[in-house]
Amino acid sequence: MKKPEFPDISLFVCNGSKCGKHKDFRKALKAELKSRFSEEEVEIFRIECTDRCKFAPVVSLQPSNTWYYECDENTIPHIFEEIKKGGVSSDLT
Repeated sequence: MKKPEFPDISLFVCNGSKCGKHKDFRKALKAELKSRFSEEEVEIFRIECTDRCKFAPVVSLQPSNTWYYECDENTIPHIFEEIKKGGVSSDLT
């Protein structure tokens, strides 16, 4: 049996009842990541509720264990900067 492949960096995006309402943020995040990284480098996973609803939407960047809350499209450059620190090459300039 073939060993599963996993990305170097994972973004876990809460899709609970309050976080899930922020579809514009998720779409923008996904579009930006897709244009800059391959799925082998960075992958987005939608997860169930993180039980931090009053801080929605919530994103976890792994393996750096960096958490973002009350995210909007202005948060995306900060996420990219952290990914860049993690050693994933991209066209971030």
